[in-house]
Amino acid sequence: MIYSLLIGCFMKQTPVPDPNTHKALPIPEIATPRVFTPPQASPVELAVGSQLWVLENNSLPVIVIQLTIPGGSGSDPEGQWGRAAMVSEMLTESVGDYDALGFSDLLYQNAIDVSVSTGIYNTLIRFSFHKDQLDTILPLMSAMLFKPQFTEKDWERVRTNQINSIQQDREDSPTIAAQHDGYFLYGSEHPIGIPTNGTPKTIEALNREAASKWHQSRLVAAKTHFSIVGAISQEKAKIKLEETFKDWTVQDWEEPSFSTDIQSTKGILLIDMPGAEQTAIRVFSTAFEKDAPEQYAADLAGLIMGGSFTSRLNSILREEKGYTYGVGAQFIEEKHNNYFIVSTSVQTAVTVEALQELFLILDSAKEGYSAEEIQKAKAGSRSSTIEVSAERKQLATHNIFAMLNGEDPDFLQVDLDKNAAVSSEEMTATATLFDPKNGIVILVGDVSQYKDKLTEAGLDYKIVTLPE
Repeated sequence: MIYSLLIGCFMKQTPVPDPNTHKALPIPEIATPRVFTPPQASPVELAVGSQLWVLENNSLPVIVIQLTIPGGSGSDPEGQWGRAAMVSEMLTESVGDYDALGFSDLLYQNAIDVSVSTGIYNTLIRFSFHKDQLDTILPLMSAMLFKPQFTEKDWERVRTNQINSIQQDREDSPTIAAQHDGYFLYGSEHPIGIPTNGTPKTIEALNREAASKWHQSRLVAAKTHFSIVGAISQEKAKIKLEETFKDWTVQDWEEPSFSTDIQSTKGILLIDMPGAEQTAIRVFSTAFEKDAPEQYAADLAGLIMGGSFTSRLNSILREEKGYTYGVGAQFIEEKHNNYFIVSTSVQTAVTVEALQELFLILDSAKEGYSAEEIQKAKAGSRSSTIEVSAERKQLATHNIFAMLNGEDPDFLQVDLDKNAAVSSEEMTATATLFDPKNGIVILVGDVSQYKDKLTEAGLDYKIVTLPE
């Protein structure tokens, strides 16, 4: 440091330009975006009845295979919450001829990335690997589906880990709010209301043999979807999958029945975490029905309200007020409905002030949007589509969900065209979707520090507890 300073002392000093002689350069014009056409998968049906979408991309010697099988947390019966999540974990333990350590070592030695995630209605399995490993992957995939061992040793270890994870999550306020919003909005009789990971009590009550039997019952070829992105042709992918699953026995799968009209709880709900230094705030509300015409306008409006760093919520709550390090808002597409979500964490001392400000910002949707905001939202949406198109895992995931939602392979292009055509009037018309009264507002924190302030502010609330 001293040496650097000494050099600086003897360097020739650059004269400071006279500000009176400086001429401002003209603001550059934004060029018209180049034409972009999203990649489109080719669909085909396998001999066993499964749907397959293949998007060939040979730029890298990498293949991503994603498949969904029916059955997720929404299938968990009362008292058995977390069953689907436990089964998902068991699919990466002892499978086929491998014990848990042998299976893990095989994946490591061959640089194979495998993940299993539990959704509400389906379970998603993903493989990412070098194309030369295809003949190793497919037998593993079959073993994971049809021959998970469900050993008692694996089961007890996974159950212990699951319970520990749940208990740890209950010490994190944002996680508590995110994992239980559906439970408090709809109740546990609705699939969305079932806690995906269960509770310590329900996990402890699960039966290993019954869980294994349930898994086998959902292996229905016609309800299974495959999405492949990478260095493989559709023809080869179809041949290989049909060879692997040629003995798949056809069976039926009956999805759990439920009513989408279950009466939901509304209002501000408080979950107490004594001593918490921050309060997690989560708005979770019903929005528009599936495939509703306003979905594209709502998505763009959501970007303006809370979907980017320069959004209204972030600009005010973070940049102007300093209440939070960040806040996000978006519309989430679900099988039967769509939801609006806002998530943030604020300092405990300003919980009520931040909540009131958040409500005011959401209400500003009624005022409409400036031309600059609309242009930025459309550009952001377009950029997101381009980013998805450039990443194999994201593309494979989006293709899977498009299949599950009954969309065509050109869904990304459809989204681009629809978003580009949205008018400012259509966006303003979605203002009612941002009203927190459409659902619930969850506050997770030290309730004693702000419950009186809520009352003084005229905000009614209800203290609730987590399911046991």
